[in-house]
Amino acid sequence: MKLENRQKLVRLLLEKSGKNLAAARSLLRDGFNESAISRAYYAAFDLAQAALATRDVSRSKHSGVIAAFGEHLTKKGLLPDTLQKALLNLYGSRVTSDYSVEDTPSDAEAKKALEAAAEFARAVEAYLKRWLEKTLEE
Repeated sequence: MKLENRQKLVRLLLEKSGKNLAAARSLLRDGFNESAISRAYYAAFDLAQAALATRDVSRSKHSGVIAAFGEHLTKKGLLPDTLQKALLNLYGSRVTSDYSVEDTPSDAEAKKALEAAAEFARAVEAYLKRWLEKTLEE
């Protein structure tokens, strides 16, 4: 993908992620724990896709994005390796909250997912902003 297309994609995914994180906060505040966890995961997932775009990598499945995030970003030392585990944990929480009818997440579980997504966002957003600045200078 051309550099300018990747830059645009990164900016769009940054914006989308921010909206998902804001939605997760609102949903948590209003007691919609399942939906809050889902939005928290998608906030991180969007950022993972954006980070992969900086490496000119894309995947179509959630599992592929998570694996490629580790392979192309954390294992290469571009981002802390704890972030792949956080993304994987958020994915697991999202799957459980979206598809399980017996396991309703508690307020504490939803809050933990939101905190993990916010921490993931802080680290990945900083990486993406540095990448955008660097590539815009070129």
